Amino acid sequence: MPPPVESMDSLWAPNEQHYINNMARVSVIGAPQTVREGLTALLEETGADEIMATAQDIRPCRAALF
Repeated sequence: MPPPVESMDSLWAPNEQHYINNMARVSVIGAPQTVREGLTALLEETGADEIMATAQDIRPCRAALF
């Protein structure tokens, strides 16, 4: 994954920006306690009984990890 850019304003279409804004609404980012609290609130808000999580990392990968 390439490093982030300064601004996406000139790079994405309105529908892409709308999608990302909707997804960010349910994103939980931060230190362990922050994530714990965010996930708890998300579960309470949605009534979900499971969580599917993804993560992105822009650091170069090391083949030994895979």
